[in-house]
Amino acid sequence: MYLKSFELAHTDDVVLTHAADPCPTKLASLDAIHVATAILIKVHYDELLFATHDAELAQAARAMGFRLLGSGPR
Repeated sequence: MYLKSFELAHTDDVVLTHAADPCPTKLASLDAIHVATAILIKVHYDELLFATHDAELAQAARAMGFRLLGSGPR
């Protein structure tokens, strides 16, 4: 079982600032917010998996060090 809990994250200035940082892969603006939010949350959850079925988002998440859950590139 992968999902032990679910928590909503708020989009604030800190998230948006991180989303504007350079990324090693091509990334759309909303996807950048998704990755930035995950980076900030990962500090609290060592075993955080990044869930997506979007290939470009999966590539960016992997480039940022996330383990993936979904059908993105392996």
